[in-house]
Amino acid sequence: MARAGLTYGKEEAGIDIAVKRLIAIHDCNKRYKGMYPYGITTVFFLCEPVSGSFTENDETIASEYFTLDDLPKLSEDKGSKEQVEVRFEAFYDLDWQAEFE
Repeated sequence: MARAGLTYGKEEAGIDIAVKRLIAIHDCNKRYKGMYPYGITTVFFLCEPVSGSFTENDETIASEYFTLDDLPKLSEDKGSKEQVEVRFEAFYDLDWQAEFE
């Protein structure tokens, strides 16, 4: 559904979101320690919660917000601190240009 320039959807943890803009499209085999024998592309969007609440599921057992300086240990075969840092930059930079690999 699209309304007023935003796309609305349901995030995989059960929260209704509004997608504000594209941040990046990354080739996972270029970014992650655990190289996969197949191709995976990760697409990052800047979203804001609209309604709903977290629901535990097969992929996520808990949900919290963290500052950049207070991040928990990350699973390096699925993401990196560098990627999180860039997402913070994109959040604060209103002129952010999406990264494409």
